[in-house]
Amino acid sequence: MSASQAPQSSSLQGSAHEVRCALPIGLPPEELHRLWLDARAQRVVMAQLAEVSASGDLWHWKAHAKWIGDVEWDSRIVVDDPGRRIAWQSTEGAELPNEGELVFGPGRPGWGTEVRLTWRFDPPGGKLGDFVARLTHAPHAMGALVLRRFKSLAETGEVPTLEHNPTTRDDPDPYGAFE
Repeated sequence: MSASQAPQSSSLQGSAHEVRCALPIGLPPEELHRLWLDARAQRVVMAQLAEVSASGDLWHWKAHAKWIGDVEWDSRIVVDDPGRRIAWQSTEGAELPNEGELVFGPGRPGWGTEVRLTWRFDPPGGKLGDFVARLTHAPHAMGALVLRRFKSLAETGEVPTLEHNPTTRDDPDPYGAFE
């Protein structure tokens, strides 16, 4: 889809929340664009927030919200302008109606590309979900976390973690060294 094509009209209700954040990332916008649309990279970036899978321009998300449990939805890429902008929108009937965009622009000299994330959503759980989102500021923290994780992955090839030996997954001592 070209940049001249605008996303479909918003499906969000009046109580939608909006998250905006930006970070400079030391790579060209075309590389960042490709990385954002790579499902494997999204699984790494979103690892603590959601499970992600993709099939073409349709993405499936499964997130765990403490106050209501698992939430699943599909979203579709509605604008794909390489090196400039990616926009998405949840499909009709999504448990988490949302839309967003990632815009790649020139950063300060020597700082690479400025990546700006905007995400609008209706929280699940009705008025309770809306209240919790406003009270905790969790959506804003998640937006900043996503960009920081994306920056780390883009610039270093990995996302730092404090978990004990995450490469061993379920078995913290796969070789029996501590038996």
